[in-house]
Amino acid sequence: MNSLQFGQIIRQARKAVDLTQSEVAALCGVSVPFLSHLEGGKPTVQLNKALHVAAQLGVALTVQNSVTAEPRKKSGKQR
Repeated sequence: MNSLQFGQIIRQARKAVDLTQSEVAALCGVSVPFLSHLEGGKPTVQLNKALHVAAQLGVALTVQNSVTAEPRKKSGKQR
């Protein structure tokens, strides 16, 4: 998923509950421009605010770690 797709999901969720950007912004404690940027897919929005908006709209996110590399071995040097 990229920021544009995430923004589209947020917009769809907002519209599904029949709320305006102003109403959601007030509910979530964010500005209307922030919400507009989020829905527009701006890749540099603050993650904590974006996750809060998603949660308030009932959007559930799942994070999956796809890293398969072995953990680095300690070299024995103290830092």
